[in-house]
Amino acid sequence: MLFLLRLFKKIGEKIGVPELTSHTLRYAHAVKCWRGGIDLLVLSKILGHADLKVTMDYLRVTEQELLEKYEEQASKVL
Repeated sequence: MLFLLRLFKKIGEKIGVPELTSHTLRYAHAVKCWRGGIDLLVLSKILGHADLKVTMDYLRVTEQELLEKYEEQASKVL
């Protein structure tokens, strides 16, 4: 475990993110997936969240963003 902490610290220093942790990488990847169009329910399952609301809170998704994403996806289907 200590090895991983040192590794993240070293990588973080090289890329200019001194507080790099496995959690920041997980969060950044989840946000990128959401913004890239992955379904929120699918992402919730991947992250291991029991409740969709937890995923929305985790990603800081607003009701407005959710509605916009729905309208964007629905227009592709209809």
